[in-house]
Amino acid sequence: MIPIRSAVVTGASGFIGSALCERLAEEGIRAYAVVRDGRAERLKNLHRCGTEIVELPTLDNAGLKKLFASASPDAVFHLAAYGVNPAHRDPDATIDGNLGFLARLLAAAREANVGRFIHTGSCHEYGAAPIEETAPRLLRETDPVAPLSTYGAAKAGSVFYGSAFAAAHDVPFVTLRLFGVFGPEESPHRLIPYVIGRLLRDEAVDLTSGEQVRDLLYIDDVTEAYLIAARSPMLLPRGVYNVCSGAPERIRDVVETIADVVGKPRSLLAFGRRQSRRDEAHWIVGDPARFMGATGWQPRISLREGIASVATAIVRRAPAASSSEQRAA
Repeated sequence: MIPIRSAVVTGASGFIGSALCERLAEEGIRAYAVVRDGRAERLKNLHRCGTEIVELPTLDNAGLKKLFASASPDAVFHLAAYGVNPAHRDPDATIDGNLGFLARLLAAAREANVGRFIHTGSCHEYGAAPIEETAPRLLRETDPVAPLSTYGAAKAGSVFYGSAFAAAHDVPFVTLRLFGVFGPEESPHRLIPYVIGRLLRDEAVDLTSGEQVRDLLYIDDVTEAYLIAARSPMLLPRGVYNVCSGAPERIRDVVETIADVVGKPRSLLAFGRRQSRRDEAHWIVGDPARFMGATGWQPRISLREGIASVATAIVRRAPAASSSEQRAA
């Protein structure tokens, strides 16, 4: 097992990054959370668990090299990206947020002789599932990279660039290709918190047909995968690994399960009121066998258990939000 005493985490103001920082603190690992100027306010909870928040105005080479020199990290967890939100599609920001920043980060990691660089890939690099005679199969790391969106293309480019840089400069670069991650701190616009929020207010939930099939994984299983990946000596240099459940979940079934878990009528689910996005694949379900075989990792939280945890968290936050609104009034 590779020892990890300190780590740099990019994208720490995001859903997965902040959860990872909390998990690192639980493991006694010193985390340096890299965020852009103005985002530290969102990370007050991380201060309490000992995470050091590092605001870098431009995330340039000089700032990153200075950080790495002072932190001496054993590992880098790179989760920062642009374009996860479908509304974020600025071309320049897409390239710099996924390729430019990675290039600068790798250069700093190389000089600091970092022991393991964990890069975050995306299921959207695959695009559509391979067509077979019966039904789409699980997406494997050996399948062609054929993204349907500019975000997927930029993520694919980041994996290619990172792997080439790592080969040329002997950087221990590994990519974890994430599928659908959900949990209590997920953004309200995301599917599961959006549906729960509307149902708890007894409001109709505007949805697409719900026939899309996805692979969903609870946040605790994802942070566990990052830790195992950083510590495992069994992962291949420049290897790409799916981190997913391998379980096909039709969106219609998922949201009906949500309604059942929160005790609301399925009649509130308005399927077909929204149009699917043009760059949206019908089937995105991965095969986690390569990562599981190399590390022994496996998902532990079921979809229903995860949904219940998200619903509980939203209910707990609701009274606080109502009190704030009353004070403001």
